[in-house]
Amino acid sequence: MGSLERSPQTAFPSYKRARVDAAAPEDRLSDLPDYLLHEIIGRLGSWQAAQTSALSRRWRHVWRSAPCLHIDQRQFPGSDKPGSRQRARFEDFADGMLASFAGVTLPLCAFRLYLVDGRSTASSERWIRRGLNRCPTTVGICSSYADHSGVVQWPPRHLDMAAVACRLTCLRLSGVTLRDGFGELLGAQCPVLQVLHIVSCHHQPYCAIASPTLKSLEVIFRTRYSDPVTLAIAAPRLAFLLLHVPFGGDGGNPVITAPGHEALPSLVTASISIFDRDCRPNKRANKTKLEFLRSMRGFLARISNVTKLRLEGFTTTVRIL
Repeated sequence: MGSLERSPQTAFPSYKRARVDAAAPEDRLSDLPDYLLHEIIGRLGSWQAAQTSALSRRWRHVWRSAPCLHIDQRQFPGSDKPGSRQRARFEDFADGMLASFAGVTLPLCAFRLYLVDGRSTASSERWIRRGLNRCPTTVGICSSYADHSGVVQWPPRHLDMAAVACRLTCLRLSGVTLRDGFGELLGAQCPVLQVLHIVSCHHQPYCAIASPTLKSLEVIFRTRYSDPVTLAIAAPRLAFLLLHVPFGGDGGNPVITAPGHEALPSLVTASISIFDRDCRPNKRANKTKLEFLRSMRGFLARISNVTKLRLEGFTTTVRIL
C-alpha cells in the first residue's frame, strides 16, 4: 500500500510540465532555417504568404525573400467588376506586393499571375514586367477573361526579354494574346526554354514556334472561337508534343505544319486530338474540313520518328506504344 500512496506531483510527474508548455508553447517552426521556411511559403499564394508576417517577429520579413511569387485575383471575389472596392483592393495588393520586392535581387524560382479580368491591360503588363525583372525560371500567366479584345498580351512591351528570360526554362500561357512575332523570336528571347504550354490563347494568323532548346510543347486551341491560324513548329530537340485542335464551324481552321516541311527528328512522344465543332455539317464546311485533314496528314508525315503516338478525333482512334 505504501507504494500506492504517492503525491500528485510524484504520481503525475508530467502534469505540471504540460501546463507550463501550454502556457508558453515552443515555436519550433520558427527555428527552421530560412531555406525551409521559403519552401513552405513558396507553396502558398502571395496573399497568404504576406499574412505570415503576423505570426511572429521571426516571420516578419521571411516572405519578402520567398523564391515564388503568386498573385491570384480569384482570392478577391468581386474584383472583376470595374470600380468595385474589391477591384481596388486587388490592384493595391498587386502593386504593393511587387513594389515590396523592388529592392530584392535574389532571382525567383517561379512567378505566376492569375487574372479573372483582362481589361486592366496596363496594370497587368506592369505587374508582368516587375515579376520578370526577378529573372524567374518558371512563369505562368493565366487570364480567364472571355473577351479577347482587351486580354493580357505576351510578351510585354518595353522589356528586354533576352535579359529577364535568361533563366526561363518553363513558360505556361493561358487565355492571353500572343503578339506578332512571339514564336519566331522565342529562341532569341528565351534562350534556355525547355517547356512551353499554350492554352486557349489568341494567335496571330501565322505563328512559328522556333526554339533550338524546346523539349516539351503543349498547344490547346480555343474551342469557342475559330482561329484561321497556321502554327509552324521548328524545334529540333522537341521530344514531347501535345496538340488539341478544334476544326469546322464558322471561319477558318488551324493548320499545323513545320517550316519548310522539315521533320521533327527528336520527337518520340506525341498526343494529337482534333475536335469537330460542327453539329450540322454542310458541303462548304466539309470542304474546309477536308483541307484541314489534308494539312494534318502532311504534318503527321513529319513526325516519323515517334515511338509513342496517340491520335483522337480522326476516323479511328489510334494508339501506338
